[in-house]
Amino acid sequence: AANGLSAQAIAAFEITGSADGTATPPTVVAAPASNGLVETGALVTGVNTATATFTLASVDSTVSIDTAWLALNNWLTADAGLTYATAGSYGTATLDIATATIAYFLDDALPATNALAQDQVVSELFTVQVLDANGLTAQAIAEFVISGSADAPTVTASPASNGLIE
Repeated sequence: AANGLSAQAIAAFEITGSADGTATPPTVVAAPASNGLVETGALVTGVNTATATFTLASVDSTVSIDTAWLALNNWLTADAGLTYATAGSYGTATLDIATATIAYFLDDALPATNALAQDQVVSELFTVQVLDANGLTAQAIAEFVISGSADAPTVTASPASNGLIE
């Protein structure tokens, strides 16, 4: 300036979205299951419940569990969408929409569960999809690890093939 005085101004800007103007997909991460599961056996009480929680995030919009995708992928609701359940080979997973948590119940009455050998390890996998306000999706898989136990032997007797006469 001609009089030797100068002035400065500071402007702050908040930038959202990506540099090219496109939306950023959401993210979803499945935490490890709360514990392992163990089939009830002859000498083992068993552990038949575990949980896994999903963390949902998006840098540029809201994100939620994609309930339409759940319905198309064999997840059923009996309570107007508060929870969704699906059957696995060894048990049932129930997803609580409000908490983004799957509760898994190992069903010892299922043939596949009873067929597990002692110390045999198998996994049940359940996929969940999230949807953001921009229509973008992401998926994560919750894994539940199951250990087999020795089942008690069973004996069956059939009726006699014929009567005996003395």
